[in-house]
Amino acid sequence: MGRNIQMKVSFTLSAKKLLNEIKEVHGNDLLFHQSGGCCDGSAPMCFPAKELTKSEICVVVDNDKKATN
Repeated sequence: MGRNIQMKVSFTLSAKKLLNEIKEVHGNDLLFHQSGGCCDGSAPMCFPAKELTKSEICVVVDNDKKATN
């Protein structure tokens, strides 16, 4: 069962413009993944949400809901 975590996500105007461009190509249902370790890369990655399987330790931040894991 998930626990609620208070979390705030912010971005620059340039990042918002880029996100809108990505949405035009790949749709609105996107998932950003930030690795917690070194082995699978520490750079944030963006996927169509259906293309990445989340594990029980993932923290999900939804723009319409509170963060859960």
